[in-house]
Amino acid sequence: MRPKLESVSLAMSTASQPRLASVPRRDKPRLRRRLAVAAILTLLLGFLILWGGGWVRFTTDPRVVEIQKMHQDLEQKYVESGGPTTFVEAAAGIAAMGQIRQKMDALPPHLKPAAEKSGQDLVAMYFRGQMNSYFTKPPQQRQAELDRQIRQFEMLRKAWEASNSLLNMMGGNRGAQAGTPGGQPSQTSQQRPAAAAPAAQPSPNAEANRIRSRKDFIDRTSPIQRAQYNEYRRAMEDRRKQLGLKN
Repeated sequence: MRPKLESVSLAMSTASQPRLASVPRRDKPRLRRRLAVAAILTLLLGFLILWGGGWVRFTTDPRVVEIQKMHQDLEQKYVESGGPTTFVEAAAGIAAMGQIRQKMDALPPHLKPAAEKSGQDLVAMYFRGQMNSYFTKPPQQRQAELDRQIRQFEMLRKAWEASNSLLNMMGGNRGAQAGTPGGQPSQTSQQRPAAAAPAAQPSPNAEANRIRSRKDFIDRTSPIQRAQYNEYRRAMEDRRKQLGLKN
């Protein structure tokens, strides 16, 4: 009699437990297919949204290509030749860089990194060329090479300041971002077409980009090259100090 009571008790306790929802075995493959189709449709919808918004492209955006081409033109005109040699060339280079900056500022945020990398590569290439030019000279000619590079840098700085000074006189107060305008009036009036380009304004992130470009350049170098960089930087700073120029 006891076994029978135990079986009845077990059956009653099992019946009192909540039944778990289950899918019949024959319906499981159909459910999996529906879930797979839903996942694919969700991914496809997300891709279409990203593609329609310009976040996903299989080719480089034409606006970025244009900026990269402008950087290449600057490379061929100024970097490969060792940089500008006259104030006219310097002013034209400043105007060209300003036009590039204007186009970069007009890009949507997701396209700016590619365009900025192109500019950073250009700066790193220019700096590498200056450093190599110093070390390829015999030791007795290196100071003269530093003097040439310093004159070139100061010429570019004056061209930049002249551009900002002219824009300030024309009512554009954005030039203050570049520092204290102090270009020479005679040079400004002589180079009016090149320096007057409104695009010659620096980005608020220009200094950060310059520092990042230099850091990227250092990161790509070997220990020997980094030692050369430190030697070159010290020699440049010492020579500028000897000439009474700020570093």
